[in-house]
Amino acid sequence: MNAHVYPLTIYYDGACRLCDAEMTNLKLRNFDNKLRFVNLNEVGASGLPEGVSWQMAMSLIQAKRADGEIVSGVEVFRWAYEAVGIMWVTRWTTLPVLGRLADAVYPWIARNRRHFPGFITKLLFEKAIRQAAQKAAGRRCVDDVCSL
Repeated sequence: MNAHVYPLTIYYDGACRLCDAEMTNLKLRNFDNKLRFVNLNEVGASGLPEGVSWQMAMSLIQAKRADGEIVSGVEVFRWAYEAVGIMWVTRWTTLPVLGRLADAVYPWIARNRRHFPGFITKLLFEKAIRQAAQKAAGRRCVDDVCSL
């Protein structure tokens, strides 16, 4: 991964429980402030970068790298988890066959994200969020920027 891509601004659907849980997990781990978060349900389409439509952003997660490049889908998660130091979460998506599978399956997950039962979100993120919150307990965060 390349340091010149940070900060990475992630545009996400904050009304989606699954999306919000994943972003909460990332926010709590964002000690180096490499990530910025834009909840599209708070800012609307005007908060999107040039070249990204509302439909695109609500179909697949989008992010803008510091060098201006727009990335979407699984690639956003690869950069985001690298930024917070737990790249092992997505490392398997960099393998040739598994990466293509992840890239192919993610659009279905994104389309159906609001229909996932609450227990799926809880299963995937409750423990991770609790652990991240414990690590972040000594930090003060304002507008998604954390300091000691």
